[in-house]
Amino acid sequence: MNLNTVWVGDSITAGNHLGSPTTERFSRLCCNSLAALGHTVVENNIAIPSDFLAGTTQGATADGLYDSGKDKNILILMDGINDLASGTSGATNAANTKTFCLARRATGFKIVVCTVLPINDAPTLARTKTNNSTILADSSFWDAVADVGAGSSHVMGQDSAPLDGSLYIFDHVHPTALGNIDLEPDITAAIVRVLTGVGGVSRSRMQLGM
Repeated sequence: MNLNTVWVGDSITAGNHLGSPTTERFSRLCCNSLAALGHTVVENNIAIPSDFLAGTTQGATADGLYDSGKDKNILILMDGINDLASGTSGATNAANTKTFCLARRATGFKIVVCTVLPINDAPTLARTKTNNSTILADSSFWDAVADVGAGSSHVMGQDSAPLDGSLYIFDHVHPTALGNIDLEPDITAAIVRVLTGVGGVSRSRMQLGM
């Protein structure tokens, strides 16, 4: 299958904090795994470091990258931590996520939403968990969710995970190369669920007892 993938987010998705951003970020790792499954994949990572979901310009950029010549156009979103850290409520950020995704659906994209990763700040963590649970409860704007973020049972989503230097860099916000490796299988699984028409929430290996 010929796939056009568009990756929306901030520095976590862009991977600009990594030693080799284009090879170590989870978008590239996922595309490599999809290629290994026999798909031809285009990776359009348009994430903007320090971006805010509210008012982002990435929607227009994504729409311009839609390719009707591909078998599937899939938009993968992990965005909102900057909004949440600045005080935006979880409910408001989830509503902004829904608005953004519905607009991309109108363009023709299938939508994969990644729940937002935790941060080592209690008020932001609480808002992030509300954002994530609200998104999980409303399937009207996504085709699949990779539940890897705060409030999930994923290794990267544990409250203490940002303090693990093997998973998150010194700022306790951005995943390391290993952290990106840990994110990849669950995000890839969510994309595959879109391709197979199954949809729903992609559960981590820990959640599945594997």
